[in-house]
Amino acid sequence: MFISNLENKQLLKDSLDINLSEAQIQNCVLDELLFENHPWTTVSINNCNANETVFHNQTLSDVTFFRSNLMNTKFIDCKLNAASFSGDTLIKTEWQNCRIQNMTLANCTMQKFTMNKVIITDSSFTNFEGIYCSINNVIFNNCKFDINYDSGMNGFSLGTMKNCIFNNCNFTGYPLRGIQTDSCAFVNCYGEVTDDAQCKNTTGLSRFSVCENMTLNNKENALSFINNWK
Repeated sequence: MFISNLENKQLLKDSLDINLSEAQIQNCVLDELLFENHPWTTVSINNCNANETVFHNQTLSDVTFFRSNLMNTKFIDCKLNAASFSGDTLIKTEWQNCRIQNMTLANCTMQKFTMNKVIITDSSFTNFEGIYCSINNVIFNNCKFDINYDSGMNGFSLGTMKNCIFNNCNFTGYPLRGIQTDSCAFVNCYGEVTDDAQCKNTTGLSRFSVCENMTLNNKENALSFINNWK
């Protein structure tokens, strides 16, 4: 399927809110549409507007978003497998109760985005602008975060993180500079994580920042939080 330069929302809704495979959507307006309960496989969305669009209970496998606008877009109860975001605008996007694996995100602007109860595994974030983000109850497992010094991007700078776990993650270019953490753990992480952070009840960051290494105040709550993800 190939759809190009289409703005009629009803036609787009009828064409795309289905079990979609091997499709290309180019220069279309998907603003404010709701897509739910249908898997998308090997779908490319190029140079489209998808502002305030909602993806609900969707499985997105090998789906590519390229140079598209997704401001205020929501991903709720979704599974993303080998999804790719490149050159996209993800400002104020909301990610709620998602499972993300093998995702690549590069050269995206995503200021003030929010994440809650998300697991991200084997994924990479490269040259992204996510300042003033709010990340809560998120697990990053085997992920890479890279900011090139000449990219002008600031990563998660000046954002807040609460109840988050980073396990076996690699950092380059201080993508967490100026971050505020509360009840977070960094396990087997390495690289240039941050050189300026405000930490509360956070463990594993002391060798990267001015934070003092702290022990978790309530290990029972921490274990309960981890067990809820299984």
